[in-house]
Amino acid sequence: EAEKVLRETIALSGGPSRKMEVMFEILLINFEKFDIDELKKDIATCLQWVEEGADWDKKNKLKVFEGVYCILVRDFKKAAELLLSCVASFTCVEFIDYRSFIFYAVTMAMVTQDRKVLKKQVIHSSDVLSVIRDLPSLKQFVESFYNCEYKSFFEAFAEVLATIKKDPYLKEHAGFYAREMRLVAYRQYLESFKSVTLENMARAFGVTQEFLDAELSNFIYN
Repeated sequence: EAEKVLRETIALSGGPSRKMEVMFEILLINFEKFDIDELKKDIATCLQWVEEGADWDKKNKLKVFEGVYCILVRDFKKAAELLLSCVASFTCVEFIDYRSFIFYAVTMAMVTQDRKVLKKQVIHSSDVLSVIRDLPSLKQFVESFYNCEYKSFFEAFAEVLATIKKDPYLKEHAGFYAREMRLVAYRQYLESFKSVTLENMARAFGVTQEFLDAELSNFIYN
């Protein structure tokens, strides 16, 4: 009923910015319902209103809504780009708090962005640094990966993954994220060598040779 009344209100509202204010309330309802089809349609409508001249604040908030929508549909790369673009100008507090926002931005960046982006927009970002220490193991997760300290990275990753499994928007993708993030780490490690033994690689990651053999053979097969 609330959504019905809000949609009627849009038709009675003024310019694109006012319409987006009402649509954001509808987006909040549909994120609660996990209504992917409605979210897709309404975000597309908001993007059209941005083209028609909606103000900067509405455009900025829309990036957060769209970024979380991209998480739901497993478009992690676009999610990272959208969320990182508004780290310094986050205002969408009616949807998620800043700590959750940073957690999403960082975890999405880790699995999709190159080292240059991670260094500039995550590791050296004063906005990220202001809250990352308050998030369990996230700082260790990022820095150990960037510094190629893979045993420490795997330890932190287990803690981060535990948080992902409890998150309403990420939990359905926990298994996929775990596989993709491990693959990113293995690729980064192997880029440094022409050849490497399983023994040395297993020691670097703090796992058994048997685990690594099964893990890598599965990735290679796929």
